[in-house]
Amino acid sequence: MRNVQEIKPDVKLRSGGVKTKIEEEAKMVKDLEQKAKSKCFIGFCPSIKSRYRLSKKPEEGASASVGLIRQCQFTGPKDTEDEPGKDFEAFESRQKVFNDIMEAMKDTSINMIGVYGMSGVGKSTLLKEVVRKVRKFKLFDWVVMVAVTENPVIVTIQDQIAESLGLKLEAENERGRAGELRQSLEEKRVLFVLDDLGAKLDFEKVGISSGNEENRCKMLLASRDQDVLLQSDGMHALNTFPINHLDEQEATDLFKRIIGESNISPELQTERNEIPKRCGGLPLPISTVALALKNKDQLDWTDALRQLQSPSRGLKDISPALYSAIELCYNHIERKELQQFFLFCSLLSHDFLIEILLRYTIGLGLLSGDYTVEEARNRLLTWVGNLKAAGLLLDSYSNERYDMHDIICNVAISIASIENNRVLALKQEDVLKDWPNVETMKQCSWINLRVASNMVLPDAVECPQLTFLLLEGKDHSIKVPTEFFKEMKKLKVLDLTAMDLSSFPSSISLLSSLQTLCLKQCYLGDITVVGELKALEILSLSNSDIEKLPKEIGQLVQLKVLDLRGCTRLKAILAGLLSRLTKLEELYIGESFARYWEAEDDASQRSNASVNELSSLSHLTTLEVHIRDAKMVLGNFLFFQKLKRYKIFIGDVWKYLFGDYQYSRTLKLQFKTLSSIDHLHHGIKMLLEKIEDLHVDGLKGVKIALHEFIDEKGFPHLKNLHIQNCSGIQYIIPGGIAAKRNEFLINLRSLTLKDLPKLISFCFGDGRGSASKTQHQCLPLFGDKMAFPFLTRLIIERCDNLKYLISASTARSLVHLKYLEVVGCKSLIEIIYMEDTLKAEINEVEETLLFPQLDSLKMRNLQLLRGFCSENYNFDFKSLKILEIHECPHFMGFIYNSAMDPSSSQAPFNKLEVVFPCLTRLTIFRCDNLKYLLSASTATSLVHLNYLRVEGCKSLTEIISKEGNVEEMVLPCLTILIIKHCDNLKYLLSASTATSLVHLKYFHIARCEGLKEIISTDQGNVEDDHIMTQIFPKLESFELKHLKELERFCRAKNQFKLSSLSSLAFKDCPSFKTFVSDSIMEEAEENKSEIDDFSNPLFKGKVALPLLKDLRIKKLENLKRIWDDQLAAHSFCNLENLVVDWCENLLSTFPFNVSARMQKLKKLEIRHCNSVEEIIEAQGINARESNVETIPEFEFPQVTSLLLDSLPRLKSLYYKMHISKWPSLEAIKVNRCDRVKIFASEYDEKLKDRNGEGEERQHQIQPLFWTTKV
Repeated sequence: MRNVQEIKPDVKLRSGGVKTKIEEEAKMVKDLEQKAKSKCFIGFCPSIKSRYRLSKKPEEGASASVGLIRQCQFTGPKDTEDEPGKDFEAFESRQKVFNDIMEAMKDTSINMIGVYGMSGVGKSTLLKEVVRKVRKFKLFDWVVMVAVTENPVIVTIQDQIAESLGLKLEAENERGRAGELRQSLEEKRVLFVLDDLGAKLDFEKVGISSGNEENRCKMLLASRDQDVLLQSDGMHALNTFPINHLDEQEATDLFKRIIGESNISPELQTERNEIPKRCGGLPLPISTVALALKNKDQLDWTDALRQLQSPSRGLKDISPALYSAIELCYNHIERKELQQFFLFCSLLSHDFLIEILLRYTIGLGLLSGDYTVEEARNRLLTWVGNLKAAGLLLDSYSNERYDMHDIICNVAISIASIENNRVLALKQEDVLKDWPNVETMKQCSWINLRVASNMVLPDAVECPQLTFLLLEGKDHSIKVPTEFFKEMKKLKVLDLTAMDLSSFPSSISLLSSLQTLCLKQCYLGDITVVGELKALEILSLSNSDIEKLPKEIGQLVQLKVLDLRGCTRLKAILAGLLSRLTKLEELYIGESFARYWEAEDDASQRSNASVNELSSLSHLTTLEVHIRDAKMVLGNFLFFQKLKRYKIFIGDVWKYLFGDYQYSRTLKLQFKTLSSIDHLHHGIKMLLEKIEDLHVDGLKGVKIALHEFIDEKGFPHLKNLHIQNCSGIQYIIPGGIAAKRNEFLINLRSLTLKDLPKLISFCFGDGRGSASKTQHQCLPLFGDKMAFPFLTRLIIERCDNLKYLISASTARSLVHLKYLEVVGCKSLIEIIYMEDTLKAEINEVEETLLFPQLDSLKMRNLQLLRGFCSENYNFDFKSLKILEIHECPHFMGFIYNSAMDPSSSQAPFNKLEVVFPCLTRLTIFRCDNLKYLLSASTATSLVHLNYLRVEGCKSLTEIISKEGNVEEMVLPCLTILIIKHCDNLKYLLSASTATSLVHLKYFHIARCEGLKEIISTDQGNVEDDHIMTQIFPKLESFELKHLKELERFCRAKNQFKLSSLSSLAFKDCPSFKTFVSDSIMEEAEENKSEIDDFSNPLFKGKVALPLLKDLRIKKLENLKRIWDDQLAAHSFCNLENLVVDWCENLLSTFPFNVSARMQKLKKLEIRHCNSVEEIIEAQGINARESNVETIPEFEFPQVTSLLLDSLPRLKSLYYKMHISKWPSLEAIKVNRCDRVKIFASEYDEKLKDRNGEGEERQHQIQPLFWTTKV
């Protein structure tokens, strides 16, 4: 038994209090659940009132419970292994595939993984479980999951990726958007999970790639067809895994598990065994049928089996049995309106926005009864939840969207077409090229089409039954004819997306039944006729180019929702127009019109709308608006109290992010034009009572930031607090009763404090409110009485008065903190602070501070920072993935000795007290005080580190200290190593360290002025000589740049192989002599003669580079020869690109026996090499004195490009008569090579022979090319 500890009496006492409280709360919640379930549909559809009370219960209980929780927080040993995802079943047929995929995930040499199998077999479910595990083990910085479909649409995929990453792509074309994605992904480890891939996808066009050393992405692809997977560059058959049907026992077990064994009576045993069989061993129909039959009687089971035994129809790629299974689940949806809603959901694309679905649903009247928009939203969310519970809808990549399995979608569309609603819909990736025939259009009720570029729409379309029409263009090239809508009298919902409506179709005015009109991303002209749509309830012009909202919009007296977000050219909203829309419930203006609000005055004197007009909208519950000047907010704004959701920005410093709905109640305030809080409108102050997201900028005239905003009861609902640019602020919250109880910001999740130069402490007083100025300077920002049990994100920037950040007691409460960033605090000495009075208490027993969920820690530009904490604490960062320490010149160590001289050098991680078991990324930049980076023991513990970058550390002499060496491997998962501007380093790695880096793929060293060699080996050490034969088995890219003193890669007696190296670059290494030198000859190398230098080339037989493709050599001043005559077998045989530049002493490029090794060379460039006389050197050192008359032949079969530039001594390809062949040569450029003849005719040479002029031709200067041989 593991981790068994006796529970102490005080813990038992406190836990008993928590248990009592939990039991009380559980009883109350259970009572509410029973009331909620009693309303409809066996508990799936609770009443709104009960659901609301149930949702509020956690908030009401939070305050009462938090004290007990703090007392009982226990983060000691426990097993935290999760249960699998709710949909994943660990069957034997699945478990092996899952385990193989997870192993491939951890293997940095594998960049692409594939899964294939037929629809409904469980690919998506398996992928989601992989994603869950990857996130749990923090194998990547970001994980993005996207459904791709059969014919991938690049822009759609880019949008999904951007939304998943919280990005907004500004470019309009694919190429520009791809560039934005690449830039955003720089230096990030990203897993892209692409589901349902139906055809080859060009990842470069999307803006993602796999295996790149810069963004180090990995792909996990799923498709029905293995051949589709293998079309992707970099995908190997060994890394594709099939998913097959469940066997009979697994299918029965899955069915029983969902139904519940106890719910299956003996009379149902036949049906229990037969129904899973009829579902074909596919998890999708088994699950949906089981959910449909759960809690049903024997008649339902018998009827279900009958339907499955005699299926009526099927579809392409969907068997009749599978079709019948989905149809059975549809028939078991008990409410007709919910059935209609489900069918309508199938009409829309994958990962569809629920908010847009709401607007369509309201317009179609699928919600029977009279609802407000907010009530309709609640009802719709309940429906979506019900259909998810029934397995008919799926979660999407964000909470704002839903998804549907392809099979269920296709069956649902088929059902809709058979029933009353004739449906015309294309797959998400398809576009319409030819308009459907007249008869088809006459029968349709719902149409969803994506129209090909420049397609000409018919003048008019007869659709007498049509109630829903969605037409989506691609590039604003589609124009809509004037009479297009003339025969659509029943149309209730119209959505035109990305269309050219500059000549607005007047026939829209004939749509008297229209309730929802969406003109998104359109070129809009005069839309005056929209004012004639008297029944219109929802109008969206989002992201369109409208400049003026016509006064006729004010005639839409039934309008409930108006969306103008993203209308960046909107300059005119007529004064008084908004106030006429008295039934408006939701108004979305966002950043549109932000600069054009006019001050309140006589409406007859204004040309544009004023903010005060909003006070006439008494039904408003949702508001998104950006107002540049707080003085514009005048009048009666009591309706603010009724707002349930809002995003209100006041000031010109805020950037509006479209679609950012992490919080439902956001207020951003800039006090640029207000002298104090007293001048803030009372209506805005009322919003603070239930605020979730508060941003404050430029607050003036106060010392306690939030003291004037609200009374001592605090901000019980606030989740995100952001305060910036407040030069006089000394404290954030007052020190009243609420602060003492830690209830002022009880639910705070995220805190950002920026540019508060006088900030002393977070809480005024903090038990030392009357302290002297000297004592104030020793206060941490978060004192001993502060606790933030739910805080996940903390950012502190440029708070120059702080010396210490977090007290030890507060640190213990940060059990949910995931992100900590501290930047530019000039006086900060350490992050975790403990007062002298507390040090004595733990002098004998060192305490462990746990940050169990912290995954990112960044400390930047902290000029006086000595360390994270003094030696008094141990730390266990068991979830930390990213650690960055930038520009901290006095940094002494992560845990430093406070008694030491600050100018002394320490290693940042030189104690066993720091534990980083999950660290994947470590960056150290300009920490001048560091002598070495890692102790051997710390390096051994970093078993997941894959990225290490060290730059600008002037005092650094070792990366890993030789002191206290251990036998275990160090940094075994490191894939990227970058070292720059560390001038005190003499060598980089020991031989034992180098042999541990078995996954290293990218190695970059630059501008280390004192570096002599890369790998240091002990003279005469037999073990070092042996292990040097095994280094860097997966290294692909190696760069050495601007290393003035570098002489060699290493010394070695035996040959070693860099078996995976494909790219090698040297630049400006003037002292570099040879890649590998023989340690025995080291002393002799100092006094070599010129001939000896010639015999000491860059590459000798000591190193084998069998896969090298790209070799670049620039500014190696000592270089005379590149290759030895005797090279390792197969070395350089895959070379494709060779570039040699500015090597002043180089005499030739290739050895005589070049042809055998250069069969794959494609590009050859030699530039600015003043000593080069021949491209191919003579055979042997004394070859020029040889009288051998054999004419050599050199062939370069794949060279397509040859560049020779600034080679003043070049005379020939080879010094005497020869034959050269260049069958693939396409481009030749010879520039400033004045002594060489480029071409010579074989005919001319024969004439010379006849005239007796060719007798000595064998030893005359030869041309580069014979024209008959090129």
